[in-house]
Parts: sequence; structure tokens; C-alpha cells
Amino acid sequence: MKQNLIIWAGLAAAFVGGFALAQGGKTVSVDGRRASSDVLEQNGKIYVSLPDMAAALGRTVVRSGDDYDLQASRQEKTGVIVAPKRAGKNGLTGAVGETLNSSQASLTVLKVVRGKSYVSAITGQTFDTKPDTELIAVMCRFENGLKKTRRYDLGKFKPGKTALILADGKELAPGDWDRKDAIATVPALGTVDFTVLFYLPTGAEAGEFVYQVRPNDFDSTMREDVFRVQLKKVEPSGSPDAQ
Repeated sequence: MKQNLIIWAGLAAAFVGGFALAQGGKTVSVDGRRASSDVLEQNGKIYVSLPDMAAALGRTVVRSGDDYDLQASRQEKTGVIVAPKRAGKNGLTGAVGETLNSSQASLTVLKVVRGKSYVSAITGQTFDTKPDTELIAVMCRFENGLKKTRRYDLGKFKPGKTALILADGKELAPGDWDRKDAIATVPALGTVDFTVLFYLPTGAEAGEFVYQVRPNDFDSTMREDVFRVQLKKVEPSGSPDAQ
């Protein structure tokens, strides 16, 4: 007998079908990979976090009033850059989808989304744009490359050199940070996902994302490496040429 699967907050229902529901701890997996542990079973129905399911399906949650839409990664309306198949790369400069490595840390920009709002796949929080701006969300994965646990500042204090460089050379400081912990404790060779949000003047073109590693455990051997990621052109929302 099939159970109904209800996506939390999205009000969209589907039969379990290809989804595997774990017993006991109640997790939801997609094609054998865990998608969410934010699961509630009630009255024969399974409720699952909408941001978690969107991330598992490679989609972005876009809100319009009281409605939620899980849009494909190359949907014109949002303007999305999708990370190609992950490729390792030594050095501090690269492109979206490349894993950039220093001797102490690695950074991968997984995706860059441009639109009027952004619903976090990390916390479920919704970020809305400000007047005369568009929102650019740079989704990142950071890896502690050392063989010991380290603490890193993900936007709690000063962002250092982290910025969005526009095509005309102007520099934008981060407008918001989307992360579970402002000071992240990352185990040896462990990873943490976070998103840096920028409020871009309407019609402006993004050129480069700059991210500075900010250790937060007062160890003088830790460097503040600066990664630079070239961004493909992200067209304004609604453009037929959106990437």
C-alpha cells in the first residue's frame, strides 16, 4: 500500500514511488541518497521539508505570494548558473563547479541564482530583494583540508575580502549570509554548505565572486586564503537568455 508524501510548506503531494522511507529515524532518500531527516508522519501521510526536497531534486524554491514553485535549474525566470560535473583544481582561481584547493581549505561554488527572492535549502529561510535591486545567491561548499577540527567565521563578524565584483569593476559587500551556524565547527576533512547573498543594482552584470577564508580559532598557523570564482553571465529575471 502506498503512502502519500506531502512536501512541507509547498502543499504539493505525490506518491512515494521512487522515494525510499527509512524506518525508525524517519529519513527520506532519493535514489538511495539521503534528502531529508526533517520528516513527520501523521494520519497516514508523510510530511517532508520543501527546501530539503528541492535541493535533492536539483531545483530551486521560488516564492510568489503564498505560492511556492520548485523550478528547474535552468528556468528562465530565476536566472541560474548550474555547476557542471565537479572538477578538482589546485589553486585559488576558477569557475562555478570547480573545487578550488589550497593546502588548508577547498571551496566549490555549486550554483549561482539570480532573482527577486531566494528560499534557503539550508535553513528554509526566505530572503527577498530590496528596492531597485536583484538578489544574487552564491551557493558554496567549504571543506576543511586539515586533519584536525577547525572553526570558521561564516559571516558573523567582518567578511574580510569576501565580495561580488561587478563587470564594471565595482565591488559589492555581502548583503546577507545563509548558514546554519555563523561560526561553523568543521571536522577534519569535513564540509559545510553556506550561501552568500548580494543585492545587485537592477540590470548590473556580475563578474567575479571573491571569498576569503576566515578562521575563528585563534591559531596563527591558519591562513586567510582568498578564492576567486569567475561567474558566467547571469541575465536579469525573465530574460530568454538566462543561464
